[in-house]
Amino acid sequence: MILVPQSMMFLADAASKAACSKNKFFIFDPWWKYLDVTRDNGICNVKFDFPYDLTLVGLAVLDDMLKAVGLVAAGALIWGGIQYTTSQGEPDGIKRAQETVINALIGVVLALVAIPIVAFLGAKLG
Repeated sequence: MILVPQSMMFLADAASKAACSKNKFFIFDPWWKYLDVTRDNGICNVKFDFPYDLTLVGLAVLDDMLKAVGLVAAGALIWGGIQYTTSQGEPDGIKRAQETVINALIGVVLALVAIPIVAFLGAKLG
């Protein structure tokens, strides 16, 4: 029997959680990002305690939704640039393009501020 110090158990838990959190789709994290995860024979086992871990799952889903909002806002920013270049100097077209760019920038800034806040809350609660 091998006795492992408590500090080494923490490192093993962190390593298994990091290995299981690499299961990403594009930039989106899995729903179990903030839950306790163990890795056995290459399979990630998620410990889910029903009423108490719903908050952590909700934070992971919110984190992914904010990333999606950031992607949509970046796309809107590109679309506003296309509108601006194709407006050919028409005042109405330029005005619409500027509004699109301003709204997209607001969306990007909100997403960039909200994502770290949600990640911080998830890390502290999880």
